[in-house]
Amino acid sequence: MPPKTISEYFNPFGSGYDMNTALASGLKRDINNHMGSLDPRTGMVLKGRGHESWNPMVQEEMSLGNTVEYNPEKNRYFSIERGMNEDSVQDKTKVHNNIDDLILQAELDRFAQTGSIRADTSPEYIGGVDPIVENIAMGPLLTLKSLGSVGKKILEKTGLRNPVSHYTRARNIPNILKKGKIEGYEGVSVTRDPSFTSRTHGPIGTDIRLVVDRDELIKKGLKVEPYVEPGGMPGYYKTLNSYGRPPITLENYKKMHGQYPNQMNPRFEFEERVRGTIPTENIKLVDILKLPEWFGDTQTRHYYNLKEFLKNLSSTKTPIVKSIFAEDRLRNIPVKDDETLENIYKLMQTPTYKFDPFKR
Repeated sequence: MPPKTISEYFNPFGSGYDMNTALASGLKRDINNHMGSLDPRTGMVLKGRGHESWNPMVQEEMSLGNTVEYNPEKNRYFSIERGMNEDSVQDKTKVHNNIDDLILQAELDRFAQTGSIRADTSPEYIGGVDPIVENIAMGPLLTLKSLGSVGKKILEKTGLRNPVSHYTRARNIPNILKKGKIEGYEGVSVTRDPSFTSRTHGPIGTDIRLVVDRDELIKKGLKVEPYVEPGGMPGYYKTLNSYGRPPITLENYKKMHGQYPNQMNPRFEFEERVRGTIPTENIKLVDILKLPEWFGDTQTRHYYNLKEFLKNLSSTKTPIVKSIFAEDRLRNIPVKDDETLENIYKLMQTPTYKFDPFKR
């Protein structure tokens, strides 16, 4: 039997319809040639969340006093009956959630304007390259902001306030999660550069972003140091200078070297090194940016690596988000066994953001 992709199975997050279950439940087409939305035996939703009539179905269930909820154990959506008292409690909770949303929105708006989401209780600068760089870590927080209430819940769960990111290849994830630590050469490289993925970085993989909180690392005794000149990565210095030249005018300097002295280097990474290793318990967020092409290869070795990646990542308790590119790849990965299919389903239910993390 040839491998299938998740799109060829019924996908509760896709745009299809579970015809097999519908027929088994005894449903018949109505005068408009439509089948029912629910399994009459269990209340299980037969349409994928991307189905064109998903929203009307949800609205219909709400008008009947029901709610449509996802059951992670069964990997399906169900219509669940709610009583009047439960509705009242739910309405009150919704009011409080809306208030929380407004508070969080105000904080995030302040962050977008000032570069800081937390009160500055200490005027002393304790790390990074300079005070502007210290508060430029907008990438992970703005990614979560784009996810609305889902992102808010992740922020609440993780307590993420001063994020820095470690980028790696997908093939390294199983080893990191099994060992329980992120390792690196001369420490673990982290960056607060929100445009890191929009520029090439040679051998540095950008499949996965592991986000940690810099302040929390320092509180736990981990040493975080700037990695800049002198001693930084060649070609990635903060400014573009050519030293050892006789004094010349600024214009002549630009003609000779292509830029003014002390001009900001567009390749500067805002890089820091965490000395030693970072225990995985400190990972606040896993961001699946993209998945490598070899994930579509059904050869034994590649398929084993794929299974290990999916198994380890889908079983982590760390919040996961993914780009629209990662979601598309997950839909089209050839699947040869039920375990891999189930793990893909688990990752498919994680939040997906729509912007392009690799766009310049």
